[in-house]
Amino acid sequence: MTKTIELRNKIVHLKPIKEETNTKYKDVYRSLLRFNYGYSLKTVRDYINYFEPNLIEDCNCGNEYYYSIDNLSDK
Repeated sequence: MTKTIELRNKIVHLKPIKEETNTKYKDVYRSLLRFNYGYSLKTVRDYINYFEPNLIEDCNCGNEYYYSIDNLSDK
């Protein structure tokens, strides 16, 4: 959960790199590419469901916009 909060803070409070480079936000870009989104989604779901049981649950409707959180974390 702390990794999710850290990434959120990096995005919200963008600070450019002071050295000469082709992009001033290289660190943030790399963090976004390396971030484990599937694991983070499961962690946040479990955290919220701890306080409000079954508030967030998997959808088994089978529509094309359905993505299993378990499948995302395997990638």
